[in-house]
Amino acid sequence: MADNMSDSTGAKDVFERMFLLGVGVFSLTSEKIESTVEDLIERGKISQEEGRSLAKDLGERGTREKDAFTGFVSEQAKKAIDMANLASKDEVVKLQEEVAQLKKDLAATKA
Repeated sequence: MADNMSDSTGAKDVFERMFLLGVGVFSLTSEKIESTVEDLIERGKISQEEGRSLAKDLGERGTREKDAFTGFVSEQAKKAIDMANLASKDEVVKLQEEVAQLKKDLAATKA
């Protein structure tokens, strides 16, 4: 059982790191977009109006891609947990409630 727990913890760590890496990449991209747009404006390649529009469009696209990535990672994590045959949080809570009730019942029968 201990091996299974360490496997699930390891899998959780891997997915957490993948998620954080993805978020980091998207935030870097956002910073790079702003920097590039500012550079284009300064060099006179585009107007400020065009720059704002371009930054907005690229930012929205980045948000959509980040959301898609987050959904993908979440789905992969769920699949990994299902494959590992781990109990869900709801199942654990239900078992905790059942154990608490059994303890109550046992204490009542002893009294």
